[in-house]
Amino acid sequence: MGWTKSQTWVNFVHLYLRTSSKGWQVPLEEFNCVVLGNEPAGLWLLSQISGSFSQSNLKPRFGWLQIGKAPSPLAVPRWAAEPFQLQEAPQWHAELISPRRNLLWETESLRNLFPELSTLLDSKEIPHHFGHPQAGELKTIRRVLQKHPELLGYASGIWKHFGRTQRLHPEMLIWSTLLCRDLMWWNPQASLPKEVETVELTASHNRVEGIERLKEGGVCIKFQNQTPILARKWLFNLPYQHIRAMDNERRELSTLLALDEDMRSSQSLYVFQVEAQRQMVPKPMRPLTVMYDTEVIPDWGTEIWPVRLTETPDHKVLEFRVSAPRPAAIETILEGFRQALGRIHRLCPFIAESAVNYSYPLSVETCASQEQRIEITESLEMESIELYDRTSFLTGTRQKGVSAVLPFLNCHLPYPLGSLTSARLVLKDFLKKKTTNKSPPPQEKQP
Repeated sequence: MGWTKSQTWVNFVHLYLRTSSKGWQVPLEEFNCVVLGNEPAGLWLLSQISGSFSQSNLKPRFGWLQIGKAPSPLAVPRWAAEPFQLQEAPQWHAELISPRRNLLWETESLRNLFPELSTLLDSKEIPHHFGHPQAGELKTIRRVLQKHPELLGYASGIWKHFGRTQRLHPEMLIWSTLLCRDLMWWNPQASLPKEVETVELTASHNRVEGIERLKEGGVCIKFQNQTPILARKWLFNLPYQHIRAMDNERRELSTLLALDEDMRSSQSLYVFQVEAQRQMVPKPMRPLTVMYDTEVIPDWGTEIWPVRLTETPDHKVLEFRVSAPRPAAIETILEGFRQALGRIHRLCPFIAESAVNYSYPLSVETCASQEQRIEITESLEMESIELYDRTSFLTGTRQKGVSAVLPFLNCHLPYPLGSLTSARLVLKDFLKKKTTNKSPPPQEKQP
C-alpha cells in the first residue's frame, strides 16, 4: 500500500468507522505517519521519514502529537552529528567540581590525569561501534580502575546526567561516559520540516478513549476532546508514565505497544529549575557542571549534583536533577531540591537574591492546600526522568505499522543515543520497503 491518498481508502475508512463497535463518526484526521510524544528519537525519525519525500512527487501528510510543553534542546556527543545527520553546533565540555580539583571531561584533561587511558582516548573506532564495547577496551578500563578508583566517581556524575539506568557494570559505565567528552546542543523539534502538522495534547485531558485496527492496514485512535486520528504508520515516542497517564481502563494503549510489565526502576530523577538574572550567573560556568560532595565512591543520590545551564533572551536557567524514590513523595523531593540549591551557592553566591522564578515553591509541603499538593505532585511525576531496571532492543509491537521508539531502548548507552540507534533501524526498514514498493518505470513500446 503506497503513501498517497486514494479515494478507495478514504471511502473504506469512513464506512468502517461508521459501522465500528466504537460508534465513532466522521470527520476524522487522516495522516500517513504520526508521532505521539516528545522524545527526541521519534522526532528525529519523523524528520528523516518526511525528508525522504522531499524530492518525490508524493505529498504524504505527517503529524506530531505533542504532549505538554515542547521539548527543550539537549546535550549530545558531537561525533553523533555525522551518523545521525544532526545539525552541528559549537562544541563544549562538561566540568566536574570536587573538593580536590576541577576537571574538564575532555580528552587532554583525562589523558593528563589518567595516562593509562591514552590508547582508549586516542581510538577512532569508538564512534563506529559505540553500541557495543570491545573486549580490549573493557580490559583497559579495568586496569585503570585498579590504579585510579576515583575515575568511577567522576564517570558516575556524567552518567547521572546522560544515563537512564543505574544497573551498569563499572567498566561499561566508564566506557559509555567516554562517549560524552565532546558535546553540543541539539534541538530535535527544530529539525522537523514545516510540513509536519502539530497537535497539542495533555496527558490528563486527552486520554485514549478507544483504538481501532483497520482491516486494510492502519490504526485509528480516539483521544478525549479530539477528532479521531487515523494513520497508516504510528510512532509511539513517550516515556512510561505518559503511556500510563493516557491509557484507558481497558489498557488498550499498553496492549497495542505490548507493554506487559513496568520496566522502570524504583528511582527517578526529578527536575527543578531556577531562573536567574543573567549578570548574576558567572560567565565561566559551563553548560553542564557536575558537583561532588566527595571523590571517593560518591553516593548517586545524595553526593552527586548535575547542574545544566541554558539561556533565554532575558535570563539564565539552572536545572537540577534530584534522585528520589517513585512514586513521587513531595516532602522527599523538595528536600532534595533544597539541598541542590545549597550546593549551587558555591558557583553562584548571589543566586538567592538574583532568582526570578522557581519551577516549584520550596515550602509547598507546609504552605499549600491539599489540592495544590496533589497537583504539584502529579506535575513532578509527569516531568520526571525515568530510570530503568532493564533495557530493550526491539521497536516492534503487536500491530503492523506501529513502532514503539521508547526511552528504555538500548539504555546502556548515553541518552538519547540508545533510542536513536533503534530509530535508525526503523528508518532503514522503512526506506527499504519504500524502495521495494516503488512501481517500475513504464517501458517504451518497440516499433
